[in-house]
Amino acid sequence: MRLTRLVYLTLILGVCFPPVYSRTAVIHGRVVNESGKPVAHARVSVVYADHAVKNFRADANGEFEMILSGPLPAQLHAFAPGYAVLQMDVSDPSQNDLVLRLRPLRLADSVTVVASRTTLPMSRSTQSVVVLSREEQQMSAAQTVDDLLRQVPGFTLFRRSSSLVAHPTSQGVSMRGVGPSGASRSLVLADGVPINDPFGGWVYWSRIPRIALDRIEILRGGASELYGTDALGGVVQLFRRSPVARTLLLEGYLGSFQNVDTSFLASHRLGRHGFAVAGELFRSEGYVQVPPSDRGPVDIAARSKHHALEGLWEYRFGADNRVYTVLSDFSEHRGNGTPLQTNDTQIRSINAGVSFVDGLNNYWTVQTFALSETFDALFSAVALDRQSESLTRSQRVPAQSTGVQGVWRRRIGQKHLLLGGADYAEVRGASDELGFNAGSLTGSLRSEGRQDRGGIYLQDTFQVTDRLQFVLGARWDRWRNHDAFAFSRTFSTGVSRQTPFPARSDSAWSPKLAARLDLTQDLSLRGSVSRSFRAPTLNELYRSFRVGNVVTNANPALEPERATSGEAGVDWGLRAPLTLRGTLFWYAIDANVANVTLSTTPSLITRQRENLGATRSRGLELDALYRPDSRWSFSAGYFLSDATVRTAPRMPELVGLRIPQVPRHQAVLQMEYRQEERFFASALLRLSGTQFDDDQNRFALGGYHVVDLALGKPLTRFAELFFGCENLFNETYAVGKTPVETIGMPRRVHGGIRFRLE
Repeated sequence: MRLTRLVYLTLILGVCFPPVYSRTAVIHGRVVNESGKPVAHARVSVVYADHAVKNFRADANGEFEMILSGPLPAQLHAFAPGYAVLQMDVSDPSQNDLVLRLRPLRLADSVTVVASRTTLPMSRSTQSVVVLSREEQQMSAAQTVDDLLRQVPGFTLFRRSSSLVAHPTSQGVSMRGVGPSGASRSLVLADGVPINDPFGGWVYWSRIPRIALDRIEILRGGASELYGTDALGGVVQLFRRSPVARTLLLEGYLGSFQNVDTSFLASHRLGRHGFAVAGELFRSEGYVQVPPSDRGPVDIAARSKHHALEGLWEYRFGADNRVYTVLSDFSEHRGNGTPLQTNDTQIRSINAGVSFVDGLNNYWTVQTFALSETFDALFSAVALDRQSESLTRSQRVPAQSTGVQGVWRRRIGQKHLLLGGADYAEVRGASDELGFNAGSLTGSLRSEGRQDRGGIYLQDTFQVTDRLQFVLGARWDRWRNHDAFAFSRTFSTGVSRQTPFPARSDSAWSPKLAARLDLTQDLSLRGSVSRSFRAPTLNELYRSFRVGNVVTNANPALEPERATSGEAGVDWGLRAPLTLRGTLFWYAIDANVANVTLSTTPSLITRQRENLGATRSRGLELDALYRPDSRWSFSAGYFLSDATVRTAPRMPELVGLRIPQVPRHQAVLQMEYRQEERFFASALLRLSGTQFDDDQNRFALGGYHVVDLALGKPLTRFAELFFGCENLFNETYAVGKTPVETIGMPRRVHGGIRFRLE
């Protein structure tokens, strides 16, 4: 109600008190590169004193004409792919024949928010951060966000499968070899709001239409001191595009497996108001995941379809003042490789927020969010000869979550930047199951619970000298699981039983100390030590599931995972054409939650979620980037991880074994070429070493390498042809063994047209 009143108040103020000074003038100019050659079709935008924005485009000769119609002073922004953004103040409307000289983009020109919950130049970050710009996303052959993120070494999902065919509950994120599971050990945000599934922790990567994304930031390393639970291994943050006047984007693709992918984005600005609507519709008949030598009549293609729709409204009432609301609707249907195994998801959410600066130069951000979700799934048992299957379980999982979070920021003098905040979230969820045996209904089970969690934090970024920076922060979290029970009924006997689970609460203290030292303009050292944690999800506590012939049971007695980690890194050449970055990291996790094998038979493997003991992950990250000019970009990345079980009191035979789903080696090589928007091409080589699909290291998944290719050709200023090919050489590689092997995506080709009017 208070937010609604604030919205109405700002609308009245905007109507009743329009800008008092405005002057119309025409300015001519041209955009050139460092050599004085024109930059074709560069984007030029004007941000007026009342924060209204108008956009223009240069022609093929780099020349532009813009009409100044708002209050001055204004700020001029010029940008083109491969170049750094140029900013210029305009206070005199009589200025003319402007020359905007762009220089090639360097890594130091990037900014990051995810590392500190405030805008920070990459050259000031104390941790390892990767930023994927809008242009890099558009030059990728990947059609989903998770496939795009696989170009970041160390990023893994629970299994190697793309989210186009993988079961949703296997899409938890892991980084730095901490060990993926269905529940994510890394937090995923969209404009600061968590999008990890509130019940299970996994991620629906298609919830936000890709066309609506501006950039993606990946923070590798624990960040619980700012973000609390789920940020044990790192943070991925998605940033939406800001509404721009008179903008329409349309994309349509056709491809292998009868893929149809269409999306749109429409946005406009009316004074201080901004509006945007984005949507995505996708359908794929998929492929058969079981290798030909093992297939039977029961094996069919893993198909999927989904739609995502969201609308955004914002109102800006100052340089840093903004009110916004986002409404979204997401629905997907999947077939999981047999006629009976399917799942459906429906998610509706709303989030709203306000950011403002008060009279004492305190910067405040307050966000609220709410989500309602229904997840339906069918599970079956497949005969050993794969000639038939029988339904074993149907599940419906309704879940709701609400939350609020606030961030405060203030600069104290020239040396201290203080940041503080608090957040609270409430999650309610249940699992309604029907059991089947030989096609007959045998019983029902309802498991239900609630989790309340909240935290407070404070951080000081202390600029000791121009070259030395310290970051000291800490966070305290507390959560409570309560109102939990299981109610079962056996239909043949009519016997019912209700089992209440005792309420449990716990807390975590997450401190961090980090530093950065600039030895020279091009050489810097950085390092950090921290504590992080992850509280078990309601899914891990109360819901069992089945994948193939593997049953994994819930465990209401799970304890939180707690990690101590450290890293030391070096950055060289952030402002030069060649940039090199290296990071040594170390993780020690206590009470690591793992799927522990209890029994194995030819037809059934039974596992249970357990606090295994202690695990350790240590390794190395290497990143290289070479941009000789605005057209070419070469990058390489390497990830080495030694991730093993250190203690396992209940299963000592696991000590010394490797953590499941963590490859020892990962590497990426990438090349991009863009010729002033006349043509672009990119090639990506991904390599991954052997990993294990189980805790006992019995089911090895061999190493693999795949090549992706993307090509684009503008037809006009408004239209562009696009072609993408994933797994160009049709490499066959294993992604899972349950215990039947499943294979990754074969060669997939797609192409289409992109239409842009802005």
